Amino acid sequence: MHFSHTVVLFSNQLYPEKKLVKWREKIGFIARALREVPFLMFTSTARDGYRKPMPGMWVALERLANEAGVVIDKGKSFFVGDAAGRKGDFASTDRKFAENIGVNFYTPEEYFLKQSARPYGYKGTHVSELPTNEGPRITPTSSPILLTNGKKPEMVLFVGFPASGKTTLFERVFLPTGYEHVNQDTLGSRSKCLKAAEEFLRKGKSCVVDNTNRDKKTRQFYLKLAESLDIPVRCFIFKISRELAWHNNLYRTFCLPLLSGSTAAETKERKLIPYSAFVSFSQCYEEPTIDEGFKEVKTVNWQFEGDAEEERYWRMWLQIDGK
Repeated sequence: MHFSHTVVLFSNQLYPEKKLVKWREKIGFIARALREVPFLMFTSTARDGYRKPMPGMWVALERLANEAGVVIDKGKSFFVGDAAGRKGDFASTDRKFAENIGVNFYTPEEYFLKQSARPYGYKGTHVSELPTNEGPRITPTSSPILLTNGKKPEMVLFVGFPASGKTTLFERVFLPTGYEHVNQDTLGSRSKCLKAAEEFLRKGKSCVVDNTNRDKKTRQFYLKLAESLDIPVRCFIFKISRELAWHNNLYRTFCLPLLSGSTAAETKERKLIPYSAFVSFSQCYEEPTIDEGFKEVKTVNWQFEGDAEEERYWRMWLQIDGK
């Protein structure tokens, strides 16, 4: 018997192992109910890139299909789910998942009972709210110069949310010209960062302090160090909303690993930064000013940097319900 269609089940099951054991027993009943109808089942049991609306389970299906020489016809494919963002629904992840993978979506009532569609809404960062990569990447306050002439060392202080593009800018602009990297995630503490910065500057090397540096008190530690060594300090403010920074955090943690051959710097393994860190930054943030002792303050406007496939994934729905 030949079938031109296959039933594929995608399910989020974030349960303790004991509940998962019982849940797996139900799959046997489903298999017996479908009998000779071919079906596949993909299940995400963790908060990762395989959890709807993340596209990981669909990517896994596509890879299996490619290995079998099967071409999935998205025009004839559709997804049915009850997490549709309607009033009373527990989430909107099913509808977002269908939108991410590019297939038509129906609720069970619409598909099986032929009822009319009900109003729905989304939570999270919508593609329409993401930057269009237009306008200047860097907005200077006094000059367009990104790098000094190298005759005298300087300190560059980055200020911004986690996942706001700080490390990427360092790796693409400053690292190739010999600037040293000072980062608390790597070094472990502020005191070690200050020690490393001092060692670099005393050796005549410029450095970038790549931390969030969210308030004036934190920045003064580095400004006073530079002043004691007669070193100029420039500040780069990374302008980005909290929700966009959170979206970037989800993308680089969960989506980039799905892309084979990605050239983005963020493809190195990253752990998800908790949402509380973004809230804390917002609550404690103080806008840097020249009066603090900076030679110059520049604004870095967020723009996506990556190839077309990477940007396609970045512009997907990535919000995990409940953060």
